[in-house]
Amino acid sequence: MDLFDYDISMLETSYSTRLRSLLNPSDPHFFDYWIGKSWQSDEFLTSATFLQRPVTDSDETFKVCEKGWNCSAEISFVGPAYKCQELARGVGATPRVLQQQSGNARLPFDFGLLAPKGNHTWIASATLGEYHDPQLKDVEPGGIPTFDPPFPKNLGAFRTEPVIWVGYAELVNTSIPPYLGERGRGFNAEAWRPNAFACEHYEARYTAELRYRDGVQLHAIKSRQLLDPIVNTTFQGHIPAVDGTEDNTTATPEENYVLPRDTLKYRKTAAYHSLGLFLRNMINGTISEPNTNASSFVIQTGLIDQRLYNARPNMVSQLEKYYETLVLSMLVKPRFLPVVWASKPDEQTGIRDSGLGPKEDYMYPCQRERAAIKFYYRSRILFSVYCVAIFFTILGLTAGALALRKNDGVPRNTDFSSIVAATRGSHLGKVPWDGVDGDSGGIPEEVMSMKMGYGRLRTAECNVGYQEEGDDRTDSPKPMPRSPDFGFGFEGNLDQTCGSKA
Repeated sequence: MDLFDYDISMLETSYSTRLRSLLNPSDPHFFDYWIGKSWQSDEFLTSATFLQRPVTDSDETFKVCEKGWNCSAEISFVGPAYKCQELARGVGATPRVLQQQSGNARLPFDFGLLAPKGNHTWIASATLGEYHDPQLKDVEPGGIPTFDPPFPKNLGAFRTEPVIWVGYAELVNTSIPPYLGERGRGFNAEAWRPNAFACEHYEARYTAELRYRDGVQLHAIKSRQLLDPIVNTTFQGHIPAVDGTEDNTTATPEENYVLPRDTLKYRKTAAYHSLGLFLRNMINGTISEPNTNASSFVIQTGLIDQRLYNARPNMVSQLEKYYETLVLSMLVKPRFLPVVWASKPDEQTGIRDSGLGPKEDYMYPCQRERAAIKFYYRSRILFSVYCVAIFFTILGLTAGALALRKNDGVPRNTDFSSIVAATRGSHLGKVPWDGVDGDSGGIPEEVMSMKMGYGRLRTAECNVGYQEEGDDRTDSPKPMPRSPDFGFGFEGNLDQTCGSKA
């Protein structure tokens, strides 16, 4: 079920409830006109401002990109953008004229007010020519006229989009003290540089990359192509408007005003104006010293360094990116009227997980990737390594077979007693190692019960050796000195008390 859709703007009708039922909506005096930005838009735009990144919906992440994968997709759309131009830089600079398509405009404040010459670190004039609400003096709550038509021809008209004029003092040398003496009482001229720029409200074609990384959404604008000014007029502040409305804004040329009767263009302009109005309200105002007197919400944005409450470097691109952050945050609210399916831009999303048609019609191409470990084998090296391994395996099997044959086919286990039996010297050969258990590689029980130790093997003398019996030499046995032998032996075959003789 679709819920009530949100609009980024609030509109009111030109007819009271009493007269509305009597008229045909096609009547030229019956129209809706802008009375402000919606509260719903304030919610997510404020969140994006405080987060300093596009607002995302974490609950939707794994619906778009399967868990365990990283996904990215590019989308193109048309939306509002600010085109900024630098007007002045440095102490004593003369601000140049802003050249708009519809005329020229000048910086509306004194450039000399900025530090280090002045005491301001931020001046933003962003509401000159702002739409006036209410448009009429005699209206019901919400802006409905209390009198019958005809109405003033410029009722509800967007006459101009206010230019954002910004002057700021940039801290360009952090290696020296920024102030002379007490903070804010005097600025170090070597540390500060004044700058000024102006931004016009344009329509632009965006290319955005939507990235999903480990459950986190990282969206960014890749490129933008500026199209046309949203309202192609130039504000004339010195000319009063006497046209029957409360809006005293005059802009030229008047034929470029966007009127409520041009419904499609008016609704789009209203949405752009609402989004731009939030930005203008956030940055409008001043910051001055001493005591950091801030009369602007700009200190709540990422445009201001919170340490000294001065503007961050590259302010022109910083402001443009801040606005892009607000534009991207629109995507998190599918109930907003401007949000549509990427694959079917003519259909609004609402709160549905899928469109009204077949699911295949709403699939959108994306790239999926995930980290994996892969091995690359070179066939020649792989073949050589396996050949060497097979060769040594065959050698091991051959050696084992020969060992079994030499041991009359009796295998040995790896117990200590089996190792002693397999590697025993001749002095240990007087016991029956090959008993009943010997056929299975074990040691007979009678041998296991004998006491074994380590020491000097017993001979006729501890340091004298004799010829063994059966020696075929003809001469008679005679003692010959030899070094004592040590090894394992059974009880009675070891001499553990006899010392060596001198």
